[in-house]
Amino acid sequence: MNALWQPPRPWAAAVRLAEPLGYLADERILVQGPVPGDRLLKDLAREAIVETGDRLDAFRVQLTATARGLAAVHRSGASYGRTDTLEEELDKVREVVERLATSVPELAAAARPLVSRLTELAADTDPDPVVPSHHDFRPAQVLLDGDDVAFVDFDGACMAEPALDVGRFRAKLRDTGISAFGPDAPVPSPEWVEANLALVDDFCEQFLADYQRWTPVSRDRVLLWETCDLLTTLLHAWTKVRVARVEQRLTLLVHQIGTGGLLDRDAPRS
Repeated sequence: MNALWQPPRPWAAAVRLAEPLGYLADERILVQGPVPGDRLLKDLAREAIVETGDRLDAFRVQLTATARGLAAVHRSGASYGRTDTLEEELDKVREVVERLATSVPELAAAARPLVSRLTELAADTDPDPVVPSHHDFRPAQVLLDGDDVAFVDFDGACMAEPALDVGRFRAKLRDTGISAFGPDAPVPSPEWVEANLALVDDFCEQFLADYQRWTPVSRDRVLLWETCDLLTTLLHAWTKVRVARVEQRLTLLVHQIGTGGLLDRDAPRS
């Protein structure tokens, strides 16, 4: 946060970030100034998917503002001491798969080929230059205040290619979309699931296009990070004993593999 708040703070016209005031080392608490906002982008996304209508239009406006704000943070010139890579992220996924293999052998047999394919593609596609990244960027980290947006929870911040934040946000948006009715709602119909997937596809494409209006990012790398994150959240449905989410998250991953267009072709260098 200190790095981001160094003048001239070029992000200030696009997004609000909490000012760092101090750090309580013993309690590991960061003391920050306030940022306005009385709701989360995640909540508006759920309302837009369930209610559509005016909520849908409002969400699209805020999605554009979020993409602009993220691009501004990425262009800020801040520098952090830690760098994260897709290869390291895939190593973590591989470790989770191997741990789960001891109790769910069938899962490991299904996941290993996908992890191997993602690893091949990561090696065969060129990442964009690293930028200051949020690392855990998702709709739940975006506060809304009228037409303004604020980003919170930078404790995982690092240097990384911009596709990390863009791809992870898209993956979390998909997870928010398919679980919009909550765990106690009736099982949605196949028609609803198909319509939901198509709508969130459109949201994700809008977010990427809006981001690319402000700064470039490799679409292939976004898809790789996004797919990796979808696989990770599926695996964590087991590790965190959220078995009610397994079917939903498997649906998302299968949809991503079937429609993303990246895994079934030779990787271009882009």
